[in-house]
Amino acid sequence: MAVLVAGCMMEVDDLQDADVGEIEQAFSSTSTYSWGDTKYSSADIGSAFGRACYMSGVAGYLTTNQFPEGSSQNGAGVFINGSNRYNIYVDPAFSGITLQTWARCVNSYNCTADATWRSGQPKKILAPVTANRRCFISKLTTGRDASYSRGGFSSLFDQVRVTNDGVNWYIDGSQSGLVWATASCIDVTEDLGEFFLWANEGSSSSAWLVPATNGATCFLTQVSGKLTTSNDWEAGPFVDLNPLFGYFYFNAKNGNGGRVRCVR
Repeated sequence: MAVLVAGCMMEVDDLQDADVGEIEQAFSSTSTYSWGDTKYSSADIGSAFGRACYMSGVAGYLTTNQFPEGSSQNGAGVFINGSNRYNIYVDPAFSGITLQTWARCVNSYNCTADATWRSGQPKKILAPVTANRRCFISKLTTGRDASYSRGGFSSLFDQVRVTNDGVNWYIDGSQSGLVWATASCIDVTEDLGEFFLWANEGSSSSAWLVPATNGATCFLTQVSGKLTTSNDWEAGPFVDLNPLFGYFYFNAKNGNGGRVRCVR
C-alpha cells in the first residue's frame, strides 16, 4: 500500500529504464509521483520539454457538495505551468478533507494538445487513431454552476473515459454532476493492455498489472464511481509500484474503480 504524508511528494524510479538505442519511440525513463493535502497545494515534478505526465490515480474527496446556489470548483492532476514545467496538484473542495493524486511521467516527444470534456457535452476528440498512439487522463475537475448543483463522482454510476472508435480518440463520460476531464495522447512502442478494477462501497480491491521493466508504465484511462471519502488517502482508483516484486498494482476502494492502460 502507498504511504502518504499530507503535502509530501514521493518519487520512485522504475527498476529498469527502456533501452532507447533499441526502441526509437519507447520511453527512456519513467517516474512516479504522489501528492496529497487537505488544502490546495502543488509541487514541481520537472520540465515539460520532451516529457509527458499523466494521472495514474486519484483518491479521497473529489466531488463538491450540493448547494442551492453558488459556484465551486476543485480537482487534481497535473498541468504545465508558465515556465514549461509540470506541476502535480490537489485542490480539495473544503479545507481539512483529504485529496490525493498519483502521476507518472515519461520521456516523449510526440504529445498532442490537451482537450477537455465537460459534463453534458458531446464526446471530445483528442486525436486521430494511429498504430502507436494512446491517450490518457491528465486532470479532473469537479464543480457547481447554474446547470449542475453538485460535482461529479458523487454517484456509483458517474464516470469519465478515454476511448476510440477506430477513427479518433475521445474523452467523454456520464455524470450526475459537473466534471471537466482533460486528456492528451502520446506515441508508444508497445501496448501492454487495458485493465479494469472495481471496489464496492465499504470494500477494497487490488490487482497485479505488469512488470515494471523496460520502460513499462501505466496511466488512467477511466475513473468511475464515488470519490466522496473525506478522511482516507487511498479511497479511489490508483496504480502504484511494488519495488519488492517489481510489478505495478492497481487499487480501488469504497465504491469506485476504473481502467488503466499499461504501455512501454
